Amino acid sequence: MTRAVSLRARALLAALALGLALGIGLGLAPELALLTPAMPAAAALAQAPGAGGPEPLYLSAVLEEAAVCGPGFASANFAGQAFRLELKARQAQASLRPIIGARQDLHPEPRTQPALRIEWDFLEYITLSANLPESVTVDYTRPLWPPEDRSLRRAIEAMDLSVKELEHEHALVSAYRAVVDAFHALAKARADAALATEALALARERAAAAGERYAAGQIGVREWQEAQEAQRQEEVAWHKAQSAVVQAETRLVRLVWGACRPGLDGSVLAGRELIDDLAWEPFISRIEAALAEPETAWLDRVLEMDLAYQQAVLAQMQQEQALAEAERARRFSVSASASVTVPVSGPSAGKPNYSASLSANLDLSRLAVIQEQQAALTLASASVRTEQARLDALDAVTGARMAVRDAQFALDVADRGARQAAENLDVVRRRWEAGFASPLDVAEAELAAARAKVTLAKAEADLHLAWLALGVLLGVPLP
Repeated sequence: MTRAVSLRARALLAALALGLALGIGLGLAPELALLTPAMPAAAALAQAPGAGGPEPLYLSAVLEEAAVCGPGFASANFAGQAFRLELKARQAQASLRPIIGARQDLHPEPRTQPALRIEWDFLEYITLSANLPESVTVDYTRPLWPPEDRSLRRAIEAMDLSVKELEHEHALVSAYRAVVDAFHALAKARADAALATEALALARERAAAAGERYAAGQIGVREWQEAQEAQRQEEVAWHKAQSAVVQAETRLVRLVWGACRPGLDGSVLAGRELIDDLAWEPFISRIEAALAEPETAWLDRVLEMDLAYQQAVLAQMQQEQALAEAERARRFSVSASASVTVPVSGPSAGKPNYSASLSANLDLSRLAVIQEQQAALTLASASVRTEQARLDALDAVTGARMAVRDAQFALDVADRGARQAAENLDVVRRRWEAGFASPLDVAEAELAAARAKVTLAKAEADLHLAWLALGVLLGVPLP
């Protein structure tokens, strides 16, 4: 009886540990349910350790820490800074660009003269440049035939900025998901390690009991050896489970504090309960609301949020521009240019100098034809890649929806299994009380019930992660 009760207590603690981490109820006794805290995320890391040990670690607080010290978030933040600098650089290109300097004349007379040069591309084909104090020049250059598609160039510039912004968003989402995945992986590894400890203890008792029964002549040597082999297998499984915990702790620590405190190891998480306190239900409701929209609406959103597809579209647009330039270079082309220079000093000050020209070109070389063919072939290839990226994006969202459905089914099966394991445990206990079952039978039933509860908790965590993957594809704000 003592062995059965102690095993049940430790097995239930293993199930409780994972249940707390995954934020679900395991149907424990009221006194055990009171151990589940409901603390706001902001106070999670600041909570002083109580008499029960170190403070718990809340997933929301872990994500806040990772946003400050995580290498994934740091990399994403650098990408965001680069994107903002790119915006400023493009804005600066359309503004006045003053450049100051000086000129030293050595012959025929040594003379030092300060200079101010101002450049300004204030219209599509017009450039203003001022070399002060000497002159001001306005240049105009424009292709007349074939006409240039300015709208395509502007669309490419806008698309390029959009892709850079999307790359930044994807980097942030990837860092977020990596922390969430690592958090749940550690919770699962700890629960598996606790169950492995109990399974090993039970295997040792089975082997010891088999030895006693063999000595008493109740079983053969084969049964005794099988019990010993089972014990050795449980020892290997226990060792692997402990290694998995160390590996999971190390990964979580690196993802959360690797950029600020690279010397930390998994020991900083020892004894700390992991609690997933993210708002999953509102997040899932937002996904369901998005999927309730017309299919074309959320499919368009999927394509807008798919980085590979958007990059393929940008590449196709760039190849369209390259083909247009290759065609213009091969065909008969006419361009116009004009220039007005107004001296601001010297004897010619205020007297403008005008120049204007028309140029016509026709490239008769084979190279121009080949370059146009190359550009056309590259564009066709880019179009195929764009279509493939579109299909991949749609396949991804279909797969994510199927993954949610499969995870929900697995959760339903795990719930049924947990209820069946609890019923089996009640049957075994009644048989033990009636003298028809041994304490080992009770211990095995209790371990099976605890393992079923852990499986249920894992299934719910997997369902949350499946919803997270689908929500990312749909562009739903993260929980």
